[in-house]
Amino acid sequence: MAQTTGAMSAKSGIVEITTVQTLTDAIVAGAASLIPVDSTTGFLAGDTIEYMLVGGVIEQKVIDSIDPGVSITITATVGAGGIADNEQVNKIVNISGAANSVTVSGGNRMAGDGFTADGDAALITSGKREPVEVTFRGLYTEAAGAPEFFEELAAVYESGAGAGLRWSPSAYDATGKKRFWTTNTLGSYIQIVPITSWNYPSLDFASGDPIMVELTLRSPKIGTTDAT
Repeated sequence: MAQTTGAMSAKSGIVEITTVQTLTDAIVAGAASLIPVDSTTGFLAGDTIEYMLVGGVIEQKVIDSIDPGVSITITATVGAGGIADNEQVNKIVNISGAANSVTVSGGNRMAGDGFTADGDAALITSGKREPVEVTFRGLYTEAAGAPEFFEELAAVYESGAGAGLRWSPSAYDATGKKRFWTTNTLGSYIQIVPITSWNYPSLDFASGDPIMVELTLRSPKIGTTDAT
C-alpha cells in the first residue's frame, strides 16, 4: 500500500456553538425572507441562524428583525426548495477565534463475554455505543468584539440547559471537507446536549500563558458529513 497523502494537522479550523434552537411553524417557500417559528426566545437581530432546506442542504442566514414569539425575518431570502414545517432552526456562533482545542473521548461499544461447558474460548457479544464526551477549551476574553462564548455558556451551564458544538479541521464550506458535531439519534444536525462540566477561569500570576476556560458536553453520538 502506498503511503497516504494529504495528512492534516490542526493548524486551523472552524469551531461553532449553538445554545438556542426552535422549529419552523409552517412551510417556508424558497425566496421567502420571513420564517414563522414556534419561539423567538434567545434570537436577536444580527444573529446567524441555520436550517436545513428541503433536499438536505444546510443554509446560514443573518436575522434582520424579530416579530416576538411569531417569526424571524432574514436579511436575504431562503434558498431553493424552501424549509419544511417543524424543521430545526439554530442560532450559530462562530467561536473559532477563541478556540484552543476540541477533544473527543468515549463512544466505545459495550461488549460482554461468557463461557460454556464445551469449548475453551469465550463467546463475545456486542451491545450499544456509550455516550461521547466532547471537551472544548478556549481563551478567556473580555475584549469588545472578541468571540463571545464565556458569558453565554456560563449562563447556560448554570441554568441547567445545554449547548451544541460543531468543529472542522478545515474550511468546510468547500465540497468534500469534513465537519463533526454533537447530535442525538437524528444524526443529521447539530443538537444541543448537556454540559456536564464547566471550568471557570483559573489564575496563575507566575505564568504568562493565556487564561483558559473549558467545558465538556455529553453527546449520544457524533454526527459527520462532507460539505455540499
